[in-house]
Order: sequence, then structure tokens, then C-alpha cells
Amino acid sequence: MDIQKLKGKLLERGKTYADCAAHLGISVTTISNKLNDKSILDISEANDLSDYLELTERERIDIFLPTRLHDMQEKQGKDV
Repeated sequence: MDIQKLKGKLLERGKTYADCAAHLGISVTTISNKLNDKSILDISEANDLSDYLELTERERIDIFLPTRLHDMQEKQGKDV
């Protein structure tokens, strides 16, 4: 996960950790831990947060797909 890109999207959308925590139904401490790489943002949370932030498919891939898989996705797209 590219935490810095995700934090950038929060800033762009004018959302705080408190906003995201309330949306996900978790504490601010929990979202802070997840967005500071101290615990894991699970798939359903990532999907829900993506919807909340209105991320495009490309932004979702860039933020949540590990670099190794992201590179494979890019290569596969060029082969099609």
C-alpha cells in the first residue's frame, strides 16, 4: 500500500482521520495506526475507504496494489 498517496488523497478531498474513522466505524487511533503502517487496513476497509474518497480505478491500483503486482498489471495492459 502506498500510504503517502493515500494520505495525499485524504488531503485533496479535505478528509481527516476522524472523518475516515467515523465512516469506517472505527476509532481515530485505529485509523491512525492503519494509515501509519502500524496495523493493516483490510480489504473491505480499503474498498470502503476508496468509495468514500471517490477514488478512480487507477488511483485504487496505484494506492492499494503492491508495487510488484502493480508492475505486472502495467505490463499486462500493454500486451493486450
